Amino acid sequence: EEAFQKLSDNFDNYLLKNYLKRLPHVIQNTIKRRAILLEKDKAIASLKVNQEKFNMITENISEVFWIANHNYDEIIYLSPYFETIWERNCQEMIAQPENFLKTIHPDDRKSIVKILNNSALNKTGYSTEFRILKPDGTEKWILGKGFPIKNTEGNVYRFGGTFIDITETKKTEETLKIQTTYFEQLF
Repeated sequence: EEAFQKLSDNFDNYLLKNYLKRLPHVIQNTIKRRAILLEKDKAIASLKVNQEKFNMITENISEVFWIANHNYDEIIYLSPYFETIWERNCQEMIAQPENFLKTIHPDDRKSIVKILNNSALNKTGYSTEFRILKPDGTEKWILGKGFPIKNTEGNVYRFGGTFIDITETKKTEETLKIQTTYFEQLF
């Protein structure tokens, strides 16, 4: 039994020494994993804060902010104000981006397609005015602006932009034009 006890003590010593040899490595790995988890938590918290800021802006501005892929055949994002101007559902438009062109006044559609194709081909921005048709058939004037978005390698991989309802401005311009013509005829 004494021999067994010595053997057991030696085995315990062996295990303890082996464990103590590995202990710094285990502690170091544990510290590294904990640091990685802390960085991940910080990154997630930062993303949440940035998402909240983005939402505060896009949900409260009275213009549409949008993001599309590099050749405009996929809508990645439409801000909620799209529904106010177009009177159409954002998610449905994102799911079926081909329907976007159908909302543009038939007389303006061809020029818009040309502008978008030119923008995608040359990877350039644009600014243009066009009309849309709401579901009830009434027209709205839109100022559309688009700009290229580059990835970390410097390549254009998306386009972003805004749509602003300029219907009231157009009505005012038309009224002024009529009044100017009227006064010119008087004098």
